[in-house]
Amino acid sequence: MPWNATKQRFYATANSDTGGIAHSLLVINPMTASLEQVVSLGQNDPTSIALTDNGQYAYIISLQQVIRVDLGSLTIDETVNVAADAIKTVPGEPDSFVVETPDQNLVIYDGTTPRPQSSVAAAPFFTFGADATTVYAYGPALTPPTMYQLAVSSGGFTTTQTTPNVALADSYLLDIEYAGGLVYTTTGSVYNPSTQSVQPSFSFLNSNAAGTAVFGGALALDTSLNRAYFVTTDTPNQMVSGSTIEGFNLTTQAPTWVTRLPNGGGGIMRWGTNGLAYYLGNGVTPTITFITGSVVSR
Repeated sequence: MPWNATKQRFYATANSDTGGIAHSLLVINPMTASLEQVVSLGQNDPTSIALTDNGQYAYIISLQQVIRVDLGSLTIDETVNVAADAIKTVPGEPDSFVVETPDQNLVIYDGTTPRPQSSVAAAPFFTFGADATTVYAYGPALTPPTMYQLAVSSGGFTTTQTTPNVALADSYLLDIEYAGGLVYTTTGSVYNPSTQSVQPSFSFLNSNAAGTAVFGGALALDTSLNRAYFVTTDTPNQMVSGSTIEGFNLTTQAPTWVTRLPNGGGGIMRWGTNGLAYYLGNGVTPTITFITGSVVSR
């Protein structure tokens, strides 16, 4: 559920098990907590969605295709026939995107045309670096787990650095994200590409029953506020389910604030000048909780 800073809206996808709205792109206004528009995407279930950094397009995985929606006209203006498990847009290049294919290769597309060189295999987690010329790709299932640094050119991907034995709490890893020279993970682990080493991890609260570990499941970073936000499995007061949002100073990793939530397994996004959105996308009644105010940047 990405945030579009240009249009000041969230965009989400609805599939066949989403509360009566199916096969659609949803336009959500956080200031009014309202669903403003529903855009039909055809007859297939959409999954992952990525927005261009200029707010112009949404790229959406839908079965064996990637659909591009023009967010000005809210119409489908391009369809690419490719099977994909994950998708991200290319910084500064609104006509280009990267997909992770079912065989865990990365392929970059310009419009409907793939660049000829795909990435290494079995590295499903990926993030752009400081700009569109570098990608970091991580293969937790490799023996040993390996981080790759990839150069991006008009020909596609070239491996420039291979770092084995990179352990990032792999069993619970869901995504990686680059910020300020470091690669952060949903598990709280941190990798430094310049030293090719794992940095100290963020320390999550643990009020679970004795012997029960706490793991991070979602991550949002904001370098302008110098903050990191994690959704963790900490469930205070012996709740059967639930989760916790923890804020940290991005530089020192010192905790800044905590909020408790009755449901577990959600994602998190930064929005506006001081907002967070916690969303649960599965089930019959998906929900979004908007948090705003000075507490976010505390």
